[in-house]
Amino acid sequence: MPAGARAAGLTEIFMPIYDGFRRIELSDAPPGCVDGVYRIRDARKFPLLLEATLTPGWRRMPLFQRLGG
Repeated sequence: MPAGARAAGLTEIFMPIYDGFRRIELSDAPPGCVDGVYRIRDARKFPLLLEATLTPGWRRMPLFQRLGG
């Protein structure tokens, strides 16, 4: 995560994980760093699963990204 994106609050990370997944290992993570891990039992209703990192305050930001110089 870029240093400028760090702010107080919860960062949500969505990551599709497929068959064969066994466990999560965290190194050097302080206690309380992970609030929860969740799964979707039936992903058929989601035609495309994308990885996303939503930083604190993402609901107040534009829902697009600008490209250019």
